[in-house]
Amino acid sequence: MVRIGINPGKLVPNLTYNNPLITVCIISHIPVTEGYWKESINILKVCLDSLISNTKLPINIFVFDNASCSAAKEYLLDLLRNDQIQFLLLSSKNIGKCNAWNFLFGSVQSEYIVYADSDVYFYPGWEKAHLDIFSKFDSVGMVTGLPVREKVHLDTISTFRQIETDIGIEITKGKLIPYSYLKDFRASLGDDVEIYMSGEYSHIEDVMIEKENQQAYVGASHFEFMLRTKVVQSLIPFPTNRLIAGNESLLNESIDKIGLKLLSTVERVVHHIGNSLEGDEWFNDLAGKNSIVKKSVYSKRSYLRKSLFKALARRFLLYIYSLISGKLS
Repeated sequence: MVRIGINPGKLVPNLTYNNPLITVCIISHIPVTEGYWKESINILKVCLDSLISNTKLPINIFVFDNASCSAAKEYLLDLLRNDQIQFLLLSSKNIGKCNAWNFLFGSVQSEYIVYADSDVYFYPGWEKAHLDIFSKFDSVGMVTGLPVREKVHLDTISTFRQIETDIGIEITKGKLIPYSYLKDFRASLGDDVEIYMSGEYSHIEDVMIEKENQQAYVGASHFEFMLRTKVVQSLIPFPTNRLIAGNESLLNESIDKIGLKLLSTVERVVHHIGNSLEGDEWFNDLAGKNSIVKKSVYSKRSYLRKSLFKALARRFLLYIYSLISGKLS
């Protein structure tokens, strides 16, 4: 066996790679395009389009596809080819959410990880709203971009212990979360907002904290959140004995046990869509305001042009390399 020529990478001096501050991790699972998953590819497109269009800071997008159908995989591959997502991991089997978390979170090198289910919409300014909470409050473990009332007393023992002894934090209790946030979130789960008004959650009060003009709600959800990479990497691997759902709460529990706060933004900077956009009041209102609502984030014509350009550029660079390699060998 012999080596012919020189590795082209060795001919380029000072090659470096700088990780962005945030890597956004998303898990997709669209096994078919009918029934429960009828609209799921379109919802995934709305999710990723909002993330790509409404983010100002440089980010990496890392998608773990959990055994989706060929149409969903091809869509994700097109995004990867066009550098609209930076990392894509395809699994031939559905390994569950926590197992996918282990893959994703263990691979990230950015300072912060954002996780989102594939049915989350990102509003403009979402990343700043999360980061502001980390910068103003001490010992923050997890921040969600949508306050959810029933999360206030779930895995928040450490949160309350800290805020109740911090003289710099002002605490306000009551029915504080806007009705529209509650209504839209329950609709995304197939429930009615009356669960908060006169149902099983009617007794719960929201808890808002404020420090140096920065506000946050107590409690965090696992459909979307930001956390420090070094924190979550100290907690993985998560147990994976339950394939579909149920173990996600281990993340919240683990963060609470190591003495960190679970918080949410006061303003809604993300939205949980659910599995349908047809007749969705939130979606229709969003579209009526001319917000980022596209059926697709890529163009086949644009993709073909870029592919042709890349092919020609690659051929030219290989020609140059062959000339250089021939002279050096």
